[in-house]
Amino acid sequence: MASSDRADYSLIGDVLYWLGYDRLEDRFSFMPHPVIFYGLVVVFAGVVAVQGSRMLMGYKIVYFTNPSALINPSLSLVTPFVIVYLHRRYRQVLEHIDVESRTSKPEAFDNLAPKWLQLGLYSAFLINAIYQFGINQGINRVLQTGGMPELFGVFILLPLGHGVIISEFLATYAGILLFFPHKIRKTDFKINFLDPEGLGGLRPVGELMKSAYYFLMLGLIASAIALYGPSIVSGVSSIQYGIGFVQQLLFTLAWLLAIGLVGYGLAQIHWFMKREKRKELTKLDRKARKMVDKPFEIQNLEITDEEKYDELRMRMNYINNTREYPTTFTMWAQLSIGVILPKAIQMLLSTV
Repeated sequence: MASSDRADYSLIGDVLYWLGYDRLEDRFSFMPHPVIFYGLVVVFAGVVAVQGSRMLMGYKIVYFTNPSALINPSLSLVTPFVIVYLHRRYRQVLEHIDVESRTSKPEAFDNLAPKWLQLGLYSAFLINAIYQFGINQGINRVLQTGGMPELFGVFILLPLGHGVIISEFLATYAGILLFFPHKIRKTDFKINFLDPEGLGGLRPVGELMKSAYYFLMLGLIASAIALYGPSIVSGVSSIQYGIGFVQQLLFTLAWLLAIGLVGYGLAQIHWFMKREKRKELTKLDRKARKMVDKPFEIQNLEITDEEKYDELRMRMNYINNTREYPTTFTMWAQLSIGVILPKAIQMLLSTV
């Protein structure tokens, strides 16, 4: 794998390369992206190894008693493909908007999300597993539920398998909605005022942000189904099943945080486009006023150089015709639906 491609890779991808995954790629041409490979290993370990061991030890297979539990391995199977897709889409967006020609610091856009964020999310999932199953529930209760396979599942596979994959996706989402817009605003990035769509050449950025949110929206919907699925399957209310205020609050907070990041990302681009428009218009206005006698007396002004003045006015029109958001009306409508849908489905499932 070329070193120039490895900027896409996540922290777990770097770990796998350190362990020698590149040698497998050199030997076998069909080897997938390391994140996808890791997801396949996690799903195999959870569905086959852990559940198979539970069955051999006389415990019931979780998926037979709670079919909605299949959502977790399904997400771990699909999410790595989404992560790789979003990273590659990000690279395509950088090429589409020609980032190297629009800033003197194109290297600032090399990495989508910082590695410290991924490591922090890894740690959070690990700490949560230790607290929930080691302190809150206790190891003995975990062993009673499913023996050593269950202990391995909740202490190793859950935080270091499923948790790592979710962390990689969340870091990617934050990279697209938080760090990418921030880099555009804080570097000397230039707007393309000649964009025929009037979006400053940033429509691909808006579409990438929308796609990232839509994938997170699907994840939230899947999480709601996983949360309320057991109560629906068992035929009891969610409250009787133990899904109370705390669970609903956490879901709502996750939903609000996802919306907040979308709003923050779009606001960063909006502030940037608004600032650049005002800056360029101010420069052109000052140049234009130098070609006018008594520029503040509209009844008496005289233009000293009509040709140059008309050229400046043409440039001003290009700037004025550029919107201050990298989105179209259709994209706004799609985002509005995506904002409402996860919470609406969660509220519907809570009443079943």
